[in-house]
Amino acid sequence: MKRKRESIDGFELIRDEHPASRAEVCFLRWSEGRSANSLALMTDFQVHETATDGTIGTVHHGSVDGSAWTLWLPRDPERYTLDEYGRPGPDRAPAPGWSVGIESGKVRVSSVARVDQPGGHAGQLLFPFVRLADPEGAHFRALTEWSEAERRTYRVSEWFEASSLASIWDYLIDGDVYDPRASDTTGGRFKCQQCACAWGYYLESLGRSTGKGLYAVIRDEVAGSILLDLDQDGGWYHGSWWETMETHARFHLDGVDLFISQHELSGGEVWLEGARRGMGYVLAHLTDTLDDGSLWFLHDTMEAHQDHRVETRWFGRSPGNSLCLNTHLQALKVAYRLQKVDPDADKAAHRDAYRQGMDALRRVLEHQ
Repeated sequence: MKRKRESIDGFELIRDEHPASRAEVCFLRWSEGRSANSLALMTDFQVHETATDGTIGTVHHGSVDGSAWTLWLPRDPERYTLDEYGRPGPDRAPAPGWSVGIESGKVRVSSVARVDQPGGHAGQLLFPFVRLADPEGAHFRALTEWSEAERRTYRVSEWFEASSLASIWDYLIDGDVYDPRASDTTGGRFKCQQCACAWGYYLESLGRSTGKGLYAVIRDEVAGSILLDLDQDGGWYHGSWWETMETHARFHLDGVDLFISQHELSGGEVWLEGARRGMGYVLAHLTDTLDDGSLWFLHDTMEAHQDHRVETRWFGRSPGNSLCLNTHLQALKVAYRLQKVDPDADKAAHRDAYRQGMDALRRVLEHQ
């Protein structure tokens, strides 16, 4: 995935190109009162067929200079408020006074009326759209013909729910994947690799069962968005339960897990390199060496420098190590998967970390 950013008359456009599938996933953003009145998204687009419903939005199949394309407009422009970190809040509403239409071959987002917001506060208006090269019309059919499995609702706790492919736009906002829950401190939603991983499994499963290539396009978009958000040091930072931008290990490990799956599906080296970087951060910042030399994986980076409420120093743990079992097990699973797909595993620290982590697990379980 190649990400390009453009600024056009006050509109900010993110265009994620997927060359192998000849697809573009785009995110348009602008501020109320600070942009031109309209922007053309496509020109010379001759529409041949259109489908609209309340779930999937609007889908056009047409041509540009003789080449067939499908244009997916999953929802109308929406208004968000952002927190101090630029993250969207949990609430959204239709963008007042804005619409998307096609006239004389131009797909255009336009202001149809000026609407002043109470108190004079300017919100951020966001609009996603997808362009797909579609010579056989397969993508158009994929978006308009649904199997029973595609119409089911899938849930994981309170942080993942998908009732169709269109549910992805509740999570994939302005080029990033966000948890539906908001931060207790800032009111903004936090970027969520756990949600991205769940979406990866959902999209992979439905792609296999339906044979629709569109699921692979969106899966690559989800994985690519969190890869681009991976810090130079290999970390993701959440700030979800604390004002400090800590790293929550379970979210982080799910991101690495998604990269491993992407590498298994595509063989792409970029995914393996992302998994190595992400696991390298875990080993550098989210581990605690016990008194026998074995290794315990921490629940978050706060445990590395804050004391835990239980003062007993079992197994020589550091003061902040809560010995959280589910996080440790997840880290072992991800380390095991990584060493299985990594041709350089014999030279990699994650191989030794897996062995040392298993030693710590056996010791703690035998103590029970």
